[in-house]
Amino acid sequence: MALPTVLDTSNHGQSIPLTPQISTWHGKAWETGKEVATASLPFLTLYKPFSFPVALGMGALRVGTSAVGLAAALQEGDHKKIFSEATATMIAVISFAGTFFAHPLGILISTGYDLVIEIRSLIKHLREGNREEALKSCLKILSNSLYFSVFLCGGPEIAICFLAVQMLSGALEARHEFAKGNYVSGVGHALMTTLRGGQMRGQIKALQLKWELQGIVRAFQAIDPSDQVALSNYVGKLAEKWQFPSDHLPVGAKVGNAHVISWNVLNNHFMEWVTDRDSQGLNGSMISKLHDQKSLKYPGLTMRDELVASMLLQIMNSPAHGSHLILALQECSPEFVRVFEKMLPSHMGIVLSESPATSIDHNVVVYNKKTFQYLEKASTIATPFVNSDPIRPLMDLAFLEKATHQRFQIIHAHVPGAPDKPGRNEFAKYVLTHSKPHYNVIALGDMNFTDYEMHAAFNKEAAALHMVNAFKNLTDYNTNINPGTFTAKNIDHIRVKTGLPCETMKPNDVIPGLQATVDLLHPDDEVRHCTLQAAEKSEWIKKWYEHQQFEQRERLEDARRTQGISIV
Repeated sequence: MALPTVLDTSNHGQSIPLTPQISTWHGKAWETGKEVATASLPFLTLYKPFSFPVALGMGALRVGTSAVGLAAALQEGDHKKIFSEATATMIAVISFAGTFFAHPLGILISTGYDLVIEIRSLIKHLREGNREEALKSCLKILSNSLYFSVFLCGGPEIAICFLAVQMLSGALEARHEFAKGNYVSGVGHALMTTLRGGQMRGQIKALQLKWELQGIVRAFQAIDPSDQVALSNYVGKLAEKWQFPSDHLPVGAKVGNAHVISWNVLNNHFMEWVTDRDSQGLNGSMISKLHDQKSLKYPGLTMRDELVASMLLQIMNSPAHGSHLILALQECSPEFVRVFEKMLPSHMGIVLSESPATSIDHNVVVYNKKTFQYLEKASTIATPFVNSDPIRPLMDLAFLEKATHQRFQIIHAHVPGAPDKPGRNEFAKYVLTHSKPHYNVIALGDMNFTDYEMHAAFNKEAAALHMVNAFKNLTDYNTNINPGTFTAKNIDHIRVKTGLPCETMKPNDVIPGLQATVDLLHPDDEVRHCTLQAAEKSEWIKKWYEHQQFEQRERLEDARRTQGISIV
């Protein structure tokens, strides 16, 4: 009986014909052994120590069988067949040499040859109207092309496509073998398809990691190398590490007897920046998890809102703050404002930047009515952001401390944050030109710009007005993460001009337990040392990713080796 084919693992989809007749191999034993070998060899080549020796062995066998075919063609004198067999022998020799001396060059050579053969086979099958065989040829052509793309371009995206084609091919082969009654081969193809699925999951994770690393590299490249503060405050995507209900941390200061606290509580209407866009790396944090849960206690609010409200009540009822508290809040949704007004303790008063019915975003000031008298006639709601956000309000409020008769001017705003617009300068100009004489002036809120940037804006406007900038910022820790660069920054300020003694509140004095979240925005010395070397870190990330690409190519070589193993 003739031995029509031997196993082929040299990374091509072709069977290797043997012309010698071996009459002693007969019957069912040969067929069973052939089927078992067909099913087991792909799994054997997945074992790394066997992979290269098997490739060499199959390459050598391909050279031998091609040479036998060439000899037979020479004997027959068929010039067309001689040319075909001579080409196959030459390719087999070059492929073997490439595998031995410059691996994986041999794989690429044999893959290219197989690609040509499959294109010819596809044309033949199409002419004959054999759709199933034409589909198999198309899949092999696509698989070989994707394999080339992995080496030329790399990337998990191409690897995922390659493995998807492998899975589809494996599923079709399994179906074909089961239909013929070759259950061992069918099970083998089915198991290999399952393994390809596992490899694809690994590539999908690699793709997710690639996107994350690209974000890190872009973040470092976006940071000015001369900006040592930003470089030293790179925190990355904190995600589940962030166990706080807002993307801003509250800040506090003591000005005379007054305890002044400012907090951007995060408006639910802007939540897509945290969830869908993940602009600050906080998706998966307490913010997004609690936002997905509706409050049972307060209809229309979320569990995140409920937690924020409970923390505000804790501040207002705290013996350390309550009796002398002035609390400024930004980004309050109208739903939150309506509930918050109803839950206020009786000794607390509230001033809104506008009616909840007129806007989706509100600023709020809460104060202790027993200690402070709100001077409504000396207060106003202004709109000074003419060139950056004309309808955005600024709260300019006046208070009298009843016991001491000290007067406090609270200038409260959520400053427009567009860097190409003059929001910070418009705020600075308003504060400088509207500061009341004989008042302790406190300009506070979410400034959207760092202390350095705001100080520069105040100095610039003061110089233009021929004034001296007497305001100083009393906040000293980072409160927010910069979108895109994932660097921590201090953009929530309490700037004061006063003759009273002033003191910056420590995080745990503002809200008990706040220090743990503040620490996330202040990397330790080791991280700080690494992030100061931004260019080096970016280069390290690129080299690390290149190493991952190399390992990925090796895994795909293993997959390619098992693609065409067959005994038919």
